[in-house]
Amino acid sequence: MTGGPTGDYYLHFGPPIVKILEKAWVDAPLRESKGTPDNMDWLVQHPLSYALLQGNVYAELIKNEKYAGKIKILRGSGIGNETVLAVMSDKLFTRSQGSWGAVAAHAKLVRIVTSSEASGPGQTLHQLMALDPTGLGLAEPKFMDSMDAAINAVADGQADVAIMVQFANPQNPRFKLIADKGLKIAPVLSASMRGLEIPGVGPAFTLCENAQVTAKTIINTACTPILIATGTTNENADLKRVFAAVTEADFTPHEPAFAKLWKSMLSKGGAAWDAAVSKASELAGKANL
Repeated sequence: MTGGPTGDYYLHFGPPIVKILEKAWVDAPLRESKGTPDNMDWLVQHPLSYALLQGNVYAELIKNEKYAGKIKILRGSGIGNETVLAVMSDKLFTRSQGSWGAVAAHAKLVRIVTSSEASGPGQTLHQLMALDPTGLGLAEPKFMDSMDAAINAVADGQADVAIMVQFANPQNPRFKLIADKGLKIAPVLSASMRGLEIPGVGPAFTLCENAQVTAKTIINTACTPILIATGTTNENADLKRVFAAVTEADFTPHEPAFAKLWKSMLSKGGAAWDAAVSKASELAGKANL
């Protein structure tokens, strides 16, 4: 279970995982889905299946009785990271100087949109609001049928900023849509994101450096790991052996241009995260006019 058939995860990350599973005598053809909540529902109902999950969304949903104790992570690092991005109108980008902190500080005055509440971006926005109750938590976001609809809402002047969670790949049709509409992409970073943990894995958010969002634009922004999961009751000795032997190279996308992006984007925590957040906070202060 992964994302839609035209997305990077279905096209680039799914096929290598299918091959890895075949080494463990597991035949698991790719199935498209609506995203992490949909995938987790599937795993609960079909515990011998496998799924790609958005790390920060899993960290939140696994607290629910519906999922607790029913899903286990097979691989929690080395696959890739989805970046958290703010797609801004030109007016908002100029006013905020591209600062997410300034936008969050004026959340009641900013029209924020994203895809459906059940989607990865929708769940992420709710999470960010809960982590920052006196800032972003005051927002009154609108949830759209799709991420493309949210982007178009910003382009059409119906909204100011859209929250997007996706691998940074300027060749992806969604990034081309953003470029064609003349919108700006800004990093999403806040101190409150630091404390969220994925049980048994590590930080739900780290700093991704060198995220390429246009052919000429590279930013540093928060990102969350892609996880491979299955049902807790799925016991397979071959699977444990195979996953113990895989390396990051086994997950490297086969498409050369995408593989280059995958390798160049570095996930960092600790001092690097603190420095980036400090710089972002300074920028927010300057934009907080």
